[in-house]
Amino acid sequence: MRSYTKYGDQKAQGIRPLIGWVGGYKGADSDGSLFATEKEARESLKEKGGHFRFPAKMFGETQERTFAEVGELAHAFGAGLRNLGVQPQPAR
Repeated sequence: MRSYTKYGDQKAQGIRPLIGWVGGYKGADSDGSLFATEKEARESLKEKGGHFRFPAKMFGETQERTFAEVGELAHAFGAGLRNLGVQPQPAR
């Protein structure tokens, strides 16, 4: 029996969606601006004399998925691959 049918209503996965990248950094004039792309955040840091390799990210609230929801997503992903012509690997 598959876990998504046996445990369908139980929590399986928690995700935190990426809202955007935060401009500014500690120790400088941080305005806390939120940028839609990483490139925009990097440019803002560069303008302010920043040198961080990776800009800070801001995440949303945790969203939980059940086993049934994860099963549906997995099925849809597999169906999309099959629609693109990808075939399963032959059994050994």
